[in-house]
Amino acid sequence: MSSVSPETHIPKWHQELVIFSQIKNSIILEGNIHDTYPYPTGDFEGAWLNLPQYLHVFFSELGYQNIIQYNHIDGFSCEAMDPSERDSQLQVFHSIARADIQDGRIPARFSAEPNGAPFMIRDAITQTHTPIVIILNYTSRYIAAPDRMMPPDQMCFSILQQAVIEAGEAPVSAQSSARLKNMLVLITDKKNDIPAWMYLGVSQIKGIIIDHQALQIVFTLLVDTHRAISLIRTYIWKIWPTILVAKTSSIK
Repeated sequence: MSSVSPETHIPKWHQELVIFSQIKNSIILEGNIHDTYPYPTGDFEGAWLNLPQYLHVFFSELGYQNIIQYNHIDGFSCEAMDPSERDSQLQVFHSIARADIQDGRIPARFSAEPNGAPFMIRDAITQTHTPIVIILNYTSRYIAAPDRMMPPDQMCFSILQQAVIEAGEAPVSAQSSARLKNMLVLITDKKNDIPAWMYLGVSQIKGIIIDHQALQIVFTLLVDTHRAISLIRTYIWKIWPTILVAKTSSIK
């Protein structure tokens, strides 16, 4: 039987997600964001998922029933494994954003126009009728450079910041007194691809780094090896007196 505890196989960044998704309104994920990852718990334990799929499963396990993804190419969509679930979640977002669904998605530019994605995101994050998670993919590509932003770009991120600061929470269902806070997740190659003024000093935002899989694997192997050696050493010390007695008896 392995002596390694289950927590050893749960990546640090997953553990941080569990903690900070309960106390923050927004998470910035950076680092190894283009990989696939073995999901560590629940019905999908052992399944290799890309980051949008991984986050959809993660927030579903927390009780969220509306998890919407966005990128500046395709607009808003849903990564639920069940097609009917995708449609129902998009319908909920459609009712909040007042935008049309086209071929399983809601097209929207990342612009400061009244029908732009930032305003739709703000409407979703600040409402208090149903808990929702909005996940922004490829955030590094939304602007050319965070230190040379044009006024429309500044307005987009100002709207997102306002949404995070004013984020609402909503009951899980009409029959439940449990509530979940609305969440905005930004996925970016590096946190400094996003303007620093958006998150510096904003207590509702937490950055989490996704380490490379190789580092996690090496760490796990080191832990396993160390514990195996410790077990062997303990076993030897326990049986050593018996060995000495046996050897002494054989000499006599």
